[in-house]
Amino acid sequence: LIPTIYGFRRAAGKAIVAGIVYDCAGESVYGATVRIADSSGAYIAEGDLSSDPHYRYFNGDSFPAADQSFTHADGLYAVANINTPETGGQGIYVEVWGRPTEDAEEPVLIACEESWIFADSISMVNLEPLRSDGPACPGLSR
Repeated sequence: LIPTIYGFRRAAGKAIVAGIVYDCAGESVYGATVRIADSSGAYIAEGDLSSDPHYRYFNGDSFPAADQSFTHADGLYAVANINTPETGGQGIYVEVWGRPTEDAEEPVLIACEESWIFADSISMVNLEPLRSDGPACPGLSR
């Protein structure tokens, strides 16, 4: 249903990652963007074709919005059509970028989680601010 509302098709054999972005107080985050990197650290770019990866956010009413370019008050996001092996799955990093204060000019990496994705499945990855025991994410080395 989500890919259809977004205006593209879910491609067979590919994965979906979805979740919520939270702040330090456990509240959902408004204004963050999500980036996914494969296990080598290469970022997965959004494509133009229906079967390509697509990053989408919800509109604050728990519905996906094709024109929303960052998390709304509900903190919900979804990324569809991520290439993954037919068997065995693949490791990924899910990063959240945002501005920690209203006057911050450039976004910074505020959260990252390592996860596994599998063909024809949805992986739920909720994200919270960086922690001392968190994974070494690609955005930290840039």
